[in-house]
Amino acid sequence: MSNYGGRGGSNRHDERYDNNPRSGGRGQMRVDDRNGGPSGGRGGPERNGNVGGRGGNMYSQNSNSQGNRSYQPKIDRSAPAGSAYNPNAPISTDQLPFNTQEFAKRPARMISEMKLGDKIDLVTNHALVMLPAEPIKLYSYNVEIYNRRNHIQKREEAAPIFWILYEEHKSSLPHRGKIIFNDVNQLWSRGQIGGNDAVQTYNGLSRSTRDFAMVLKFTSYFMFGVGPNASTDTSMMCTITDAIATARVRQTTHEGTRYSVFKHLTFLVKSCATEGSMPDVPLYHPIKWGTDAKVGFSIAFRMNLRAGMTACFDINHSVFTRPGYPLVRLLVELCAAEPITDEEYEEKYDEYIRNARPDENNKSVMQRILHGMTLHFSVSPAMSMDAAMRPNQDGERNGSRQFKFYELADSALEEKFEWVDKNNAVHYTDIATYFKDSYQYILRYPHLPCVMKKPSQNSKIKRILFPMELCSYIVNPTRYQGFSPESFRADMIRFTTYTPKQRRMLLQHVIGQAPLARTDPVVDSNDTQMKCYEVNIEPEMLEVKATVLPAPTIIYGNSTVHDEKRTGVWEAIRNEPVRTVLPDGILAPGGQLTKKVIGSIIAIESPRTNMRELEFNHESYAHLMRALAKSGQPIVWAEEESGVPAILSLIHYNQNYDTPQDLFKSVLNIAATANREYATEGDGFVIVPLFFLLFRERAAVYEGNETYNDYNLIKFLMDNKAGIITQGMLVCNFNRVMSDITICPFTCHIVEKILGKIGTTHRKLEREGAHKSWTMLTNPDAPTLVLGIDVSHPKTQDRENGKGGKPAKKWQQGKEHEPKDINSLSVATVVGNIDLDITQFRASNRLQDAGCEQIIRMEHEVSIRISEFVKHTGKVPAHIVVYRDGISEGEFQQILYEERTAIESTCKQLDINPTLTYIVVSKRHHTKFFAKDKDTNQFNANIRPGTLVEDKITTEKYYDFFLGSQVGMLGTSRPTHYYVLHDTWAPMVSFWPTVTHALTYSFARATTTTALPSAVQYAHLAAKRAKETLYAADIVRAIQNQPMYNPECLQDVGRLTEAINAHPNYVGMPFI
Repeated sequence: MSNYGGRGGSNRHDERYDNNPRSGGRGQMRVDDRNGGPSGGRGGPERNGNVGGRGGNMYSQNSNSQGNRSYQPKIDRSAPAGSAYNPNAPISTDQLPFNTQEFAKRPARMISEMKLGDKIDLVTNHALVMLPAEPIKLYSYNVEIYNRRNHIQKREEAAPIFWILYEEHKSSLPHRGKIIFNDVNQLWSRGQIGGNDAVQTYNGLSRSTRDFAMVLKFTSYFMFGVGPNASTDTSMMCTITDAIATARVRQTTHEGTRYSVFKHLTFLVKSCATEGSMPDVPLYHPIKWGTDAKVGFSIAFRMNLRAGMTACFDINHSVFTRPGYPLVRLLVELCAAEPITDEEYEEKYDEYIRNARPDENNKSVMQRILHGMTLHFSVSPAMSMDAAMRPNQDGERNGSRQFKFYELADSALEEKFEWVDKNNAVHYTDIATYFKDSYQYILRYPHLPCVMKKPSQNSKIKRILFPMELCSYIVNPTRYQGFSPESFRADMIRFTTYTPKQRRMLLQHVIGQAPLARTDPVVDSNDTQMKCYEVNIEPEMLEVKATVLPAPTIIYGNSTVHDEKRTGVWEAIRNEPVRTVLPDGILAPGGQLTKKVIGSIIAIESPRTNMRELEFNHESYAHLMRALAKSGQPIVWAEEESGVPAILSLIHYNQNYDTPQDLFKSVLNIAATANREYATEGDGFVIVPLFFLLFRERAAVYEGNETYNDYNLIKFLMDNKAGIITQGMLVCNFNRVMSDITICPFTCHIVEKILGKIGTTHRKLEREGAHKSWTMLTNPDAPTLVLGIDVSHPKTQDRENGKGGKPAKKWQQGKEHEPKDINSLSVATVVGNIDLDITQFRASNRLQDAGCEQIIRMEHEVSIRISEFVKHTGKVPAHIVVYRDGISEGEFQQILYEERTAIESTCKQLDINPTLTYIVVSKRHHTKFFAKDKDTNQFNANIRPGTLVEDKITTEKYYDFFLGSQVGMLGTSRPTHYYVLHDTWAPMVSFWPTVTHALTYSFARATTTTALPSAVQYAHLAAKRAKETLYAADIVRAIQNQPMYNPECLQDVGRLTEAINAHPNYVGMPFI
């Protein structure tokens, strides 16, 4: 009898190739039709009438060594699913509750057909795609690539191995033009590979490839094309089309290619930064440290659009190393603190570096830049070039080799070692002398540090050093993944930002399938693969019709603003006269007392210094408080006639000398004295303390093993623990505050943020004006509760730390649960308005498992938001509008169902029956719009705020639209994609696009329109703030000598959920 026992394997020689449905799977239970009994989960099937046991290992003589499981009655397949006799019967996904719901229907008319707004023509970065009218039968295969028995799953590593093995076995494989490989794990062919064998194995044949192996496993057929016989899996159809269109540039063995593929981007990699560049669109941008930003292209295919199938082209940039860049040149740049030219190096820095000694900071930065990089060593300082002036691809440099960087060592004069020459004579000398004697090469910079090769685990030699002047970057450009400080990223953004005109020119060139920089086109409908599979991409940008929606009127305390030209920009604090707050906006909760602000300063010195006090410009405080007063917000004056504002206190703080406990106590005492000293009973005022937090540098810069993040900690203590309002800023920015606020944008920005934090309403949108949709939304007789929902997920590093094993920081050592990281949790945030004009919002946050998009206990969060709305307005919402961010089309059904039913359940419990509208907000797309005619746009060819597109590139399945509301000051603005998934209100056709556009005018801290509605912006900010407080909560526990929070403990998660929410007495929006 065949033995199916063991650890989930089969009776075949290699479990990787096991396709036997009866083999014991890992933790599965299958029905064995051969003998009628259920197979053992980790063992074999029923044997001799008994249920299959656990099974032994592959060397065991007794596959049932741990005894038999108890016998279970035979399953009655006629019993209904979920019954006691058939509890685990499979249920079709089509029958699941969330798949039976219906989405909101698209209105019969489009706004582009109505008289509303201005009508314009646009072009997009989409191109129409034609598939074969008669479907082509494709054979689909799973591909497994192995190197030394390690399964390779990175496409940049798997693709080269695949094509090497293909060349060795091409006699038994289809022609290159008839197979499509996705570079990692899937292959499609027009013909069957290997006859009827389901599994094909191809091993490397040469000495250099003998460690390589490739396994092809046939999976299914796929009918590629359109028509009644074509496959209905649209996702796979797009995947195959993408693989066909990009096959030519992805094949690494393609002669003459100058493209490099990374994930879904194809980068134009060339040896010369200016060769063949478009005259007005630079394709290369030298950054620094021997790196260049190079342009890359992406293509996203979409089916079932109103125009049919389209390919969306977009542009991106990534940083690549410069071929053969010398490490000495890198060190010179670090010493000079700026990029240098060849002439500067030869004329100035060559002599300088011969006498200079790099300091520890330069060496530290250089090690971070080179971390993990493959370098090139050669005794010859020159690099050979071919006839086209490209670096020699074979790396033919005298005595050259490649090695992995490990660290910098001492200089070539200091590093000594013992070696044996060809005459077996033993020498003990330094590296400089060794190169002189062995290679007749005199080092020009022997005092520079040597470069150490990463030691091999199997090698007995653990220390291999190379002189720095003989090392360089490798010849082939590779993606730079080293040290990227803020200045580096800023340079990258500045150099690579295209104007809309430049982006359109480049996209038009690529979509037109024209050669780029004397290189083959990115896509070409005439190439071998495209012709073989009958795929054609139209070489023209798709044209669409659009409507520029009318703007709402903005109401201030002393004036109104109407954006008649749809610019999306206006002035408030910088306006002459200053636009003041609304009269009732300065009232404290309850509406009887007026808020009066008094400021304090906490000057926070960096722990990287030993200074006790941070110096700052004291006049800046007076300028800032006077600007606040000019906006209409009352403040406490020391001498009102002289314009001198009062200051409550000044505290200096440095975590090297001061403790957070002492700071917290001082702040509480100061805040408690504010009303006693500055408020008089019956004067109608309530004093609101405001603390300015001044930092020498960003706290994230010095956060590490020895120090904690001051910003997160102090904000947590004051905002969440005490309910005291704070405003943080760098001291360099604080010192820039001017007396003339009309020329100081920073002052205006800070004033807007302060007004939002103290709960003062600076502006609102006109309720009874010409904007009929807004009038309907803010109708006091049928009020609307607008909810914004977002989930903030942890970074990859935080998720890994959350699995345990993270080294404890100094302030965590000795604490319980220190390997666990609470930053590995996700934060779900729900914000909602508390007023009828939809200007003031409050937030509630909840912790949940990492990566979980579904909000746990949604009913609780919605109940809080409804209760807050009723408490402040005295009215029950007649309509609830949800703006949901962060979910993709594949999640629409399930998340809509769960959150919709949660809201409906909450309303039923509260005995209210509002209408419910659920709108998904998406920025995760690459669609761009460009004005077709130069006279119909502003901002350098950017579309105007309020531009609405409803046709051609929208879907057939959903009620969706694109709305561009962002002011494109820099680069090309990206429209937001909205999906109206559920709508029981069902107002007029133009309602949701126009209301959504109006909400982009109400973001409290900006006097411009925003890319997203204010509710979504607030949800983003509140979730981010809550994530930052997680870190601070851990610090507080450690300082108080309490056990660290354990994310696996429900009680700790409950305490953390309470800790990340703002104090109940906080009067405004702390997240702003």
